[in-house]
Amino acid sequence: MSLNRVTLVGRLSNEPEIRATGSGLLVALFSLAVKEYYRHEERASFFSVEAYGKTAELIQEQASKGSLIGLDGFLKQDRWKTREKLEKTKVVVVAKEVMVFDHFKNDMPSEESIFPYTEEDNLP
Repeated sequence: MSLNRVTLVGRLSNEPEIRATGSGLLVALFSLAVKEYYRHEERASFFSVEAYGKTAELIQEQASKGSLIGLDGFLKQDRWKTREKLEKTKVVVVAKEVMVFDHFKNDMPSEESIFPYTEEDNLP
């Protein structure tokens, strides 16, 4: 059995880069700064994050540099070779769910950011 899950809360350390794949799928690329405390000292770790589809749309519409967000996702290892034939790797976080807590681009949060789950309760 294996488990690959990441939950982070932090601030965007750059403006999100928005792209589209060849098939038209929206992609948001950004860096997330996450604070940690060690021996009474504050430190920050910076994580490369990718978001796709509706999650990327949410980032595009509501988040900008400095936004406080929470995300749930998984780790992905990218592998490639340089022109010099050197093998390189990079671990990135793929965000599956995102909540933007502040710094809304349009000054008003969307219903999706406040209530990220839209499933209706089937109560009798």
